[in-house]
Amino acid sequence: MFKRKLINGIKLTVLFALTLLLATSAVFADEESEAIGIDLKPSGSESTIRLNAVAVDGTPYFFMPSGVKEENIESISAEDESYQTMQSANIASLHFFSADPEMNIDYVNKDKSNKAKGEVYMFDKDFNQIYFGTVEALKGRGNTTWDFTDKKSYQIKLDKKADLLDPANGKQKAKKWILLANPFDPTLMRNYMIYNFGKEVGLENTPEGRPVDLYYDGEYRGSYYLCEKVEIGDGRVEIDDLEKEVEKANPGIDFDNLKKVIATTAKGLEVKYEEGIKNPEDITGGYLLEVDHVYYKEEKSWFKYYGSSAAAVKSPEYASEAMVDYISGYLSDLYRYCKASNAGQNDGSKLDEMIDLDSFARYYLVNEWFGNNDVWTSSTFLYKPKGDDRLYAGPIWDCDSTMSIRSDDSGYDKWFSEGRGLGGYLQNMPVFRKKLQEVYEQDFRPVITDILLGTERGDCLRPAAEIRDELSASSAMDFKLWGINDCLGSYSLKNTPEENYEEIVTWMKNRAEWFDKEIMSENFVHNYSDVIRIYGDTRYETSLKAADEYKEQLGFDKFDSVIIACGTNYADALAG
Repeated sequence: MFKRKLINGIKLTVLFALTLLLATSAVFADEESEAIGIDLKPSGSESTIRLNAVAVDGTPYFFMPSGVKEENIESISAEDESYQTMQSANIASLHFFSADPEMNIDYVNKDKSNKAKGEVYMFDKDFNQIYFGTVEALKGRGNTTWDFTDKKSYQIKLDKKADLLDPANGKQKAKKWILLANPFDPTLMRNYMIYNFGKEVGLENTPEGRPVDLYYDGEYRGSYYLCEKVEIGDGRVEIDDLEKEVEKANPGIDFDNLKKVIATTAKGLEVKYEEGIKNPEDITGGYLLEVDHVYYKEEKSWFKYYGSSAAAVKSPEYASEAMVDYISGYLSDLYRYCKASNAGQNDGSKLDEMIDLDSFARYYLVNEWFGNNDVWTSSTFLYKPKGDDRLYAGPIWDCDSTMSIRSDDSGYDKWFSEGRGLGGYLQNMPVFRKKLQEVYEQDFRPVITDILLGTERGDCLRPAAEIRDELSASSAMDFKLWGINDCLGSYSLKNTPEENYEEIVTWMKNRAEWFDKEIMSENFVHNYSDVIRIYGDTRYETSLKAADEYKEQLGFDKFDSVIIACGTNYADALAG
């Protein structure tokens, strides 16, 4: 508890608690006067930073960073009237100060193209300064999280490379960093927990991050997840950077002014590229792709790989006709091969020649186990290294819409990838199902039982209960400022962060029991393709009945799509 102290002739009482809301004495200035604020002096620093009060329902609040003590308070612009204080704990704080008053938070939040320059400070959980740098651009990002909430996500571009996750060691230096708002996840845990889970089970390119409390021009903006951007580079997706090769092959070119062309390839695929780009000698990689059937047209280069299914070329950002034609063919061929396998037209034996089975299996299992209903249709990243004939899956991204958080996608006892594009076709292929079972038994099962839902600590992941405890104080402040946002009713949420935490723990425990039983069943790796091919078309009218009869034995909930596509009577086929 802070003691009563006289600061610059002003009596200040600050009652200190990690998560409790406590009243103190100060004044809330009227609209015509300067907002009340506190000057904080970080431990071991000679300079101060400003912290402004934020009005919540007409009451001024000081949302204090973790680690601030009485001796850190230099001055306060206040007289005698009530305000409220909350304080974070356990996590770092990030403070951005814009270079121009016109580059305020309202300006940045108005449009994703608006950028602010300035400076950024970071303090650890004990309020020691761990980083200071110049920001070349802070701008908004996201799609649903941009359109349907006032708590926005941002991208920070530093003027010099730095490691914001571990500034002292600086092993993962980069210019671009992401601040994820997680506005629809009251627990603030989903992205943080699932990304670390991905790292724990061997998806090396999964973005690393840390929770932070964000302040913009001294104003508290909420609890965020600061993490690496999905991009090619050291410590991120570590493959050859074709974008750099394109820049070398096109010196002095203003890529933004090149003609944008939408055309159709020899394979009948609609693509968009930049005309006038000279190709490097080797255009086989590396490529970073994002499968996104909705927002792909916002990117510089993109292609459709089957019907309306589309992907954006994230890197190289500016791609030539030859590059888009080359990489679109890869994904299109893979999709058609998997689709044909589901129809019994091939046995899937060449799948390991088209994809890296291990990365796809791990990527599938992480997204499937946590019930990610965005995967395979949006925020799905794939990459292709130079000189490698296979596509790789990852990194994991956008995991806040998981664990039945959406109102239209509840339940723990189902396969979330079923019927969802490439993932839906992959999960029906025996060669892929066999790999899933192997990877799950060897690497996933112990992480789920011993770490996530247990008490052990892994190299990257900690138990869910520990993550909850780490975030509790920061979550309480965020909840006070933003409340619960159900995205216009599309998310099924409880009333408090604590209730939502209990909800996902119950879901995970049920999911773990159901998933283990299903995937470790003797019948999980069942050769549907051979059954279909050998027995051919039979009585369709009995197909649905047979599917329902055998669904428990075979480990699937629904076979409608497979049966309709193949017209197979599973009862006769299995009996044979």
